[in-house]
Amino acid sequence: NVGQGDSILVQCDGASMLVDAGPADAGTVVNDYIRNKVRLSELDCVIATHEHDDHLYGMPDALTGLQVKKIYSPSSIPMTYWFESILPLLKQDSLDLLQPKGLDSFPLGNATVTFLNTLTVSDNPNDLSLVMRIDYQETSVLLTADIEGEAEMNLVSNELPVRADVLKVAHHGGNTSTSEAFLKAVDPQYAVISVGEGNKHGHPHPEPLNNLKKRNVIIYRTDLFGTIVCTSNGESWTFEVSKAR
Repeated sequence: NVGQGDSILVQCDGASMLVDAGPADAGTVVNDYIRNKVRLSELDCVIATHEHDDHLYGMPDALTGLQVKKIYSPSSIPMTYWFESILPLLKQDSLDLLQPKGLDSFPLGNATVTFLNTLTVSDNPNDLSLVMRIDYQETSVLLTADIEGEAEMNLVSNELPVRADVLKVAHHGGNTSTSEAFLKAVDPQYAVISVGEGNKHGHPHPEPLNNLKKRNVIIYRTDLFGTIVCTSNGESWTFEVSKAR
């Protein structure tokens, strides 16, 4: 739970990946969770989905004192940001920085992470967000960052493999994402919305919430439940929350 922003820690078979780090004031919260709650000193992978402050600005504090094997970053984030603003905070002297393309994949323990968004040109930076599907045995998660209608339709029309058990709802539940057509393609059982309590944007919006409810998707929200932990045994999912609704 980073308020109005995204930060997702993925762990599998001893490997770990951080996707985004929330807004600037959440960086220390993320760092404390990684180092003290789950007791990690090293991350196999860090992914910055796009350049907006509610996903990226927490990164310096979040990564302070950690070792990071590699970073995936879109071209919209200058390489100088990582080498000048992040590398001095890490416990290492060099950095493996990669810019993924659509359908690139890599292993995370026994899971597979695949980048899906093939959109390369858009007037909307949100629609260029890195989108990832994570597969572990018979279970799957779709992390959609802040994509909106154009990217959703690109994924659907190109028949990319978006189907997943768990959907990280795009753009904090904003009404420019989570269309009925996209939800039909994903067909999730569960949805997680990372959103700040009483935020100025009015997220999550009634329209995407109604679209999810019409499909009987079970919804977890960080503004209501705090930090949400989703655990797969390879066949099914369990959820734990840090505060009661």
